[in-house]
Amino acid sequence: MSDVFSLGSPLTNTGENVVVYMGENQCQLKENHIPNTNIREEATASAQVNQQPIHESDYQNNSPIVKTKRGRRSNLESLSHHRSSSTCSITDYFKRKRNLDDSLEKSFQETADKILASLKKKQFREEHLSSPSNDISSSAPVAASSPETMNDCESILKAINDLRVDLNNKMDALRISNEDKFSSLENKVSKRIEAVEVKQRTDFKNLNNKYDNLALSLQNINKRLDSGTTPNSGNDMYPAKMNKLLKIAQNMEKKDREERKDNIVIKGLNNSHNLEEATVLINDFLKSKYGLSNCYKSLKVLGKDQNIYKITLMNSELKKQIMANKKRNLADTRVFIENDLTEQQASEMYNLRLATKEHKLKGDKVKFFRNKVSINDKWMQWDEDQGGLVESRTPVRNIESKKNNNPTRTSKHNKQ
Repeated sequence: MSDVFSLGSPLTNTGENVVVYMGENQCQLKENHIPNTNIREEATASAQVNQQPIHESDYQNNSPIVKTKRGRRSNLESLSHHRSSSTCSITDYFKRKRNLDDSLEKSFQETADKILASLKKKQFREEHLSSPSNDISSSAPVAASSPETMNDCESILKAINDLRVDLNNKMDALRISNEDKFSSLENKVSKRIEAVEVKQRTDFKNLNNKYDNLALSLQNINKRLDSGTTPNSGNDMYPAKMNKLLKIAQNMEKKDREERKDNIVIKGLNNSHNLEEATVLINDFLKSKYGLSNCYKSLKVLGKDQNIYKITLMNSELKKQIMANKKRNLADTRVFIENDLTEQQASEMYNLRLATKEHKLKGDKVKFFRNKVSINDKWMQWDEDQGGLVESRTPVRNIESKKNNNPTRTSKHNKQ
């Protein structure tokens, strides 16, 4: 037989009854489902009053079926179907409580295991680190050594002492020898330094004497120049050696000019890092500007920036062609072609340009040719003795160019 229970108004306060059908051999009502005893008693009384027949369709899988009357649901059924964040069924409450108890028990067990493990480690360290086997004072006494062992120990100690003494002696001997070597080396170095200082003082004294003699000679020469005496005056003021030196200097200057007569200097081109690159650069320049190829003997790269090129041409005709057309061919460039001057010629040209600077500012017509300058069609050159410009003859090129135009003037010039 099945027991019928009805949950009445004391639980719901609505007058509606909830009928619970329990099949045979099913679990009875437990405190987990209805924890209040008053509710249990009221449910039993209500079930006796509101008995309803039991049908086979009321059992599904041997489970109790909860049936309600028509109309509004009871509060218990509403709470079991509509949950909020603060309400839930009583079965969920006990299930959550059981899960919470399981988690607390698990965490407690893990904490206890950790404490036991740490205690075991501590006990193991105390037992093994402070064991009698590691304590020298608590170790078992060593058996007394035999006489032979004592003799061996004494011999070993004696050998060690002998070795120590021998090493000390060798170190002392090595230190003494090193000190002797250092002292001898120091003496040699000091002697050499003294010798060098003596030599330097002697050389400096000799240089001072030579300087004084040269200053005295220069002073005498200046006095002679002030008095008007010259090498060609016929006086014996200038010795033969001075005339010989002047001739040698003139010959060297003449030879240097002869070697440089076919040279030109090109400035303003790009710099080059080696001779091959410079050769390609010069060949392209001469080919593009003058239409010349294979026209020079040698090439040198000069200057700090490696952008000055000195070329030795094959002959003087090529040089005349290049110098005559440089103004027209290089008008649109920043490239300049100059003669390869000696030191004396460069000094003369510098003085010429410096002396004609004032004439250019005045608006005079100035034209340079070799070591001469034409100022308003009047040719002049630099005189080193006078330190200024002096009148000069017309350059040879101008005379040859005017022969065909004015032969009478040319004949007069030749007669003069």
